[in-house]
Amino acid sequence: MAELALSWAGEDGELFEEGLLHPRVVDVALAEGGWMERFVAERGPLLPPEELALVVMWLATPRAVYRVVEARPGRSLTVEDLARKERVEIGEPALSRHLRPGEAFCSRALADGSSTRLIPDVVLVGAGDEEELLEVLAGGDPRDILLALGEREERLGGS
Repeated sequence: MAELALSWAGEDGELFEEGLLHPRVVDVALAEGGWMERFVAERGPLLPPEELALVVMWLATPRAVYRVVEARPGRSLTVEDLARKERVEIGEPALSRHLRPGEAFCSRALADGSSTRLIPDVVLVGAGDEEELLEVLAGGDPRDILLALGEREERLGGS
């Protein structure tokens, strides 16, 4: 986790502590860094069966680049996972007010038992950047993913 926080902070060492708690760093450590997989291997049997099933489902859900197909402002989005070529219904009332059909973003869409929601870290992907980001995601290197998302966030004004 410390290595990822340093990657996120870049040359500004003062941001290291903030990086340890940043939602993107935590999620990359859990997903691509293998922390969630290790947790399930070591502690999964301690979870109630329905919670274990949910975490196992999350393990099988990669970070993806999505293109908005339809936005229902204040309710939800229909998006297409550009790598899997699958459509996903996402219940995101706030985000559905800001994204428009054709726009792309990177996040992880996780089912919660009753709907599918995005993790708190959503990064817009500029037109023409989708393929490059898909390649980085396919590589699965946590540090590369953090750097690629950070570059796009800066280019697009950040969050």
